[in-house]
Amino acid sequence: MKKSYLTLLLVLPGFLLSNGSASSQEKIDGSFAFQTEPMKQYSLYIPSNYVEGTPNQLVLALHPLHVVWGNAGTWRDILTDFAEANNLILAAPDGGANGRIDDPIDKAFMTVLLDSVESWYTIDTNKEFILGFSWGGRATYSYGLENHNRFAGFLTIGSFINGTGGLGEALLTNALNQPFYIMHGDQDNTAPIATSFFPIRDELINRGAIVESLILQGVGHTIDFPNRDEIITTAYHWLDSVSTNIAVSVENSPELIPETPQLVQNYPNPFNPETKITYNLPNASDVELSIYNVTGQKIRSLIKARQFAGNHDVNWNGLNDSGFQVSSGIYFYTLRADRFVEVKKMLLVR
Repeated sequence: MKKSYLTLLLVLPGFLLSNGSASSQEKIDGSFAFQTEPMKQYSLYIPSNYVEGTPNQLVLALHPLHVVWGNAGTWRDILTDFAEANNLILAAPDGGANGRIDDPIDKAFMTVLLDSVESWYTIDTNKEFILGFSWGGRATYSYGLENHNRFAGFLTIGSFINGTGGLGEALLTNALNQPFYIMHGDQDNTAPIATSFFPIRDELINRGAIVESLILQGVGHTIDFPNRDEIITTAYHWLDSVSTNIAVSVENSPELIPETPQLVQNYPNPFNPETKITYNLPNASDVELSIYNVTGQKIRSLIKARQFAGNHDVNWNGLNDSGFQVSSGIYFYTLRADRFVEVKKMLLVR
């Protein structure tokens, strides 16, 4: 039954919140005493197409409590168009007064908020994603990997992390077969790309994560970069697609596993602006999927990770590794899976 108000109650050691379920396409702001903080704030967005009883995907969106970027409500409002366009329930918890959002109290609050939203709304618990900017990106790594079985994919933007951020062996081990989309501005002086992008990206790849990355040209430490909603939407759809493939297990679908690796012709072909590349693996393999131009120059690395047996697909949006659109023409995509190599041709028409 729809209810038009939100009431928050903190109950018992399990810290499960309770509320009246809000109507669709609604912005909700709330706060309550939590542990040592007298007023812990959060904000929600419910998309217009939400239907009670129909499972809905969710994004936990993390940000620093900051004098410039504001509180949970500000962060929710920044992402509202993205959430509405993709029919996503958005849950945005505030960080602490220190501007961080990965202190123990913040992480405990995230769990309470997620558990509560799952009780208030009909959530597809296999399709909960985590997204974070700046210190929220750092928390996406730490909290996300601590709870890796809960999230279908991880999206970080300008993560404020130095190297691997002291994540530790146990957390990095949890990255195996987890999909990450990592984007970072090349002009970010607050979280320099040399220390806050490449080390964690490369370490995740080494740990067997499924990683896509994007360097935002001419962008500093900001969430207000050109075409933000479109770029974040592309990242979300990539994560959604990869997580769907991960869910198809060898045990449940043995007929999908080929005897030898197979690289399928991209579709659509010719294409503009995006095409899907599908491949099949008979066994867990070290995989590289790359795009080359007609001169043999590698222009885009799509996948470089150890992947499970089964069907996989990835979209290519016509961007090179520097984030620039490539011109119309013939391109080749190459699959390397252990000792197997196969090449196919595709045509981009702009």
